[in-house]
Amino acid sequence: MRILVTGPVASGKTTISSRLGSLLNFPVFNLSQLIIDNKFYTSRDEHFDTYIPDENLLMDYIRSSINPLENFIVDHHSFDIFGNVYFDLIVSITCIDPQDNLFTLRTRLEERKYSEPKILENLKVQLMNVINEELQRFKCKIININNISNENLENGINEVKETINQINKGEIKNRKQLQEEFERLIKEILTKQGAHGQDEMLDEIQYEGEEGEEEEEFGEEEWEEEEGKV
Repeated sequence: MRILVTGPVASGKTTISSRLGSLLNFPVFNLSQLIIDNKFYTSRDEHFDTYIPDENLLMDYIRSSINPLENFIVDHHSFDIFGNVYFDLIVSITCIDPQDNLFTLRTRLEERKYSEPKILENLKVQLMNVINEELQRFKCKIININNISNENLENGINEVKETINQINKGEIKNRKQLQEEFERLIKEILTKQGAHGQDEMLDEIQYEGEEGEEEEEFGEEEWEEEEGKV
């Protein structure tokens, strides 16, 4: 079971990832911390108080240390390097107060003593719903948790547990089923078009992300700085 926990900085990703990791006995990979600890970055952006990840080093780590595992949780606010069917389940965290204001999120960001440009950038990400919009390319089940209260948090954790049970029972498709469905659709399209070299083309379109496969498995999009802040 591969799970992504994502959301704006300070939304509560690490708290929820840790809870899920303990409940499920899954290892949790906090990519932001990994990037810093292992120096998987090319430079530091002083204006936004952040590191710019080295995508190649990070992908090498994912292939060697994460892909071989059967079960794991990835905790990060950016997910461009992952393919459309890499995960079985995505948990998207938001932090929006009643009347759609961002007071709680701003308070959390200020408590971390982030620079004002970084605070404003992350508030903009939440306000414009950037992360949830970009998550739509993924094919797996997506659960949304608005982490502004303990009640919301507990309800969200319970929903995640129930969804995992449904995936394990086959009531919700897992990533391997989604991969097979995707490949079948591509073959049908190519057959209708009378295209040649179907197998060769499919070999170039990798989304599974297993060890030893080509780079396309993580997605071809470049790491966008505004979403790739560590």
